[in-house]
Amino acid sequence: MRRGQTKLIAFLKRTGDGYQAKKSKILTKSEIDRFLSSADDKEFLMIKVGLILGIAGACRTDELVNLTVDDIEDVGSSLIVKIPNTKTKIPLIFVVTDVGNMLELFRKYLSLRLPHVKHKRLFLYYKAGKCSSQPVGKNIMGKIPSVVASYLKLPDVACYTGHCLRRSSATLLADAGVDITTIKRHAGWKSTTVAEGYVENSIENKTKIANQVLDRLWPGSNYLDDLLGDVPLATVRPFEGCGCNMMVLHLTMPFRFVLYLNETFPKQMTQ
Repeated sequence: MRRGQTKLIAFLKRTGDGYQAKKSKILTKSEIDRFLSSADDKEFLMIKVGLILGIAGACRTDELVNLTVDDIEDVGSSLIVKIPNTKTKIPLIFVVTDVGNMLELFRKYLSLRLPHVKHKRLFLYYKAGKCSSQPVGKNIMGKIPSVVASYLKLPDVACYTGHCLRRSSATLLADAGVDITTIKRHAGWKSTTVAEGYVENSIENKTKIANQVLDRLWPGSNYLDDLLGDVPLATVRPFEGCGCNMMVLHLTMPFRFVLYLNETFPKQMTQ
């Protein structure tokens, strides 16, 4: 490697320090449920089906575009979806179970398919409760997340890009406590680093972690007695100045303090 190239690489590393790539926002479980249950099928049926399949399979936009009717098998209690051609060259199979009215929405959309359509692409242009023979392109398919965000009146609608479905799927799995290996297998990722990049550090997930940590200090557990022993308590008072509802338990050395959420703070210790 030439000296100039070495200096350039070093310069790029320095200037890129702390840089974070801009990522698509995600849709939460409650937001997805709210859209599926409240949006009018006459206007949003195709969007709903794209959302369901995209979230269930962590699908890329072009994978949804190229999905055919032959790639989906309706076995009654669920849909078995096969994606033969993926970006990583790994064929994927995922299942859509009968949660809510998801299967009903899919079957309703499929029933609107015109008999004279010559191609087998699943997603057809949809308007006012009817399907045409024209297949949906990548641009329309990639706007599904922003359409959902716009309907729900979420902020920064433009930040819900085509990658939203894939990131939302991975994040929902992570929030459910699924390990990164399962997430990689589900989405067809080879790299752990890439998979982790798609998982949002959601407040929901961090709340679960906080509860797991703080629940060990709940009254009735011997862990609290083991931790404190005969260490005298100094004060217990609200933590002010941060705009959050927390209590601070001040202890003598070797501890400085332990933070509790108000909802889980032992009441008898605040008296």
